[in-house]
Amino acid sequence: AEPCTNNCGFVDKASTLNGTLRLEGWAYLSSREERAHAVLVAAVDPSAQPRILSVTFPGYLRPDVAKALGNPDALDTGWSAELPAASTPVESIRCFGYDAESGTVYRLGRSRPVS
Repeated sequence: AEPCTNNCGFVDKASTLNGTLRLEGWAYLSSREERAHAVLVAAVDPSAQPRILSVTFPGYLRPDVAKALGNPDALDTGWSAELPAASTPVESIRCFGYDAESGTVYRLGRSRPVS
């Protein structure tokens, strides 16, 4: 994955309810000034091959992101994903913004520790 060097996005929230882990955040392709084409949620364990757990598509409205970036094209960058909480240890979950035109993925940061 390419390093995120300029406002690529974040995992803003992770919560567990009734055995379901819900992740929420935003993903933005700053070089294209548009939302990411997809968000990949993966389990990255040093002792095993990475596994894709979920693919989701940004589209939720995030006026806070558009305002912070000073770009109305960043309005629909919000995303969420749900997966079984027991499917993988939460510390090994990584999220990536995907640029389908270049085939590049960018690791999304975490606004706060996932717990």
